[in-house]
Amino acid sequence: MTTSNKVDINWLKAASSRLPSSSRLIDTLYRAIQQPDVDIDNVVRLVSMDVAITSRLLRMANSATYTRGETVGSLDQALSWLGAFQAYRVACITVSAQLCEQNLPVYHISADRLLANSIAMAVGMEVIAKQTSLDHKAAYTIGLMHNLGRIVLQRLALQMEIPAGAGDLPTIQAVINWERETFGYGHGELGGAVLALWGMNPLFTQVLTHQHDIEKAADPAVRRWSALLHLTATVVAGTEFGLGVTSDSWPISEGVFVDAGLPQLDVMQLSEEIATATKALCEQSGLVIATTGSRSLSSGQN
Repeated sequence: MTTSNKVDINWLKAASSRLPSSSRLIDTLYRAIQQPDVDIDNVVRLVSMDVAITSRLLRMANSATYTRGETVGSLDQALSWLGAFQAYRVACITVSAQLCEQNLPVYHISADRLLANSIAMAVGMEVIAKQTSLDHKAAYTIGLMHNLGRIVLQRLALQMEIPAGAGDLPTIQAVINWERETFGYGHGELGGAVLALWGMNPLFTQVLTHQHDIEKAADPAVRRWSALLHLTATVVAGTEFGLGVTSDSWPISEGVFVDAGLPQLDVMQLSEEIATATKALCEQSGLVIATTGSRSLSSGQN
């Protein structure tokens, strides 16, 4: 493959297949917790397939926030205390930690910062979605996955021997232009393509694809979700969990609020709320991260 050519579909399939297999578990769990009457036994069965997720859930159930004066020793008991959605959030964090194991030198992003940003985006999408009629569970999932394309493009950059450079560009639009000129895809489009290969919810794939091209989303629902992701990325960029390559993010125009179905928000207050909620979730799930340098994972995490 040469510069400016589209990513070969066979290479993309191979690259996506080498990502942690537990990534597919997110979609299965999401479908399970979306049922009107959640089958907790089924959730327990799915979660028990991953040792790291099981360990982290037990750790959270025994944390100061959730403990009831006795030790939780079984996954069934942990799920009954935490609830299905909290279990889902922890499972997503664990999978995200596995996805974000390597630095992204082409973007000048450390693995630690990538993980911190992914979690903050998930929390931010959840927080903002709760102010709308949109499903906060879907919002959390989309936010968590929004960096997937960058991870895959880094792998491709290594294969093509592309030097670091995207992180030196002045704006996010310049970064996306560079991605498209170099690889034929922006990270949003590529992330959506990977989710499609995994057979995940078509809404998720379309939102990732249009996260930087809201106006190109023909489906009103996708347009709304893409605007919400756009808004969240801008807010998170102003926190300690932002990425250098998105420090300028996108301007929050009145049109973005209209597309997202939101009133004008206090961005400063929202940034503080998201940062606080992100730190709390990481602490409760036993994940210790720093926004610079290497990350430290407590016991129970691969």
